[in-house]
Amino acid sequence: LILFGGPRSNSLTQRLQDYLPIKISNEGVTLGAFPIPGSDLAVKFIYPNPLNPNKFVVVNAGTSPLASCLSERLSLFYTGVGFPDFMIFDLSFKEKGWGGMIAAGFFDQNWQVAKEYCVVR
Repeated sequence: LILFGGPRSNSLTQRLQDYLPIKISNEGVTLGAFPIPGSDLAVKFIYPNPLNPNKFVVVNAGTSPLASCLSERLSLFYTGVGFPDFMIFDLSFKEKGWGGMIAAGFFDQNWQVAKEYCVVR
């Protein structure tokens, strides 16, 4: 399942929000226990689908409509390219590429955010 839009613009993202370790609001993103404030943050992550644990959900969203569009620019569908489980980036990603990343990493074996598997700028 691939979702486009945050909880304000996508009713299915809204429905799943309470079951996901990354929360998106107008004020910013909460990555597990780490609040990341920002008005234009893009979010892309993969997680087991709470509605069907045998499948995955990919969330492309943002704290603003502009950031939501930016989240769609980073395609996960390239052969041989490894991406982290989650990425949070700002609008500078358009010019700086990976230098625009705010946070990125991998979920732990229980699909939770763990400090040792992520980097937050």
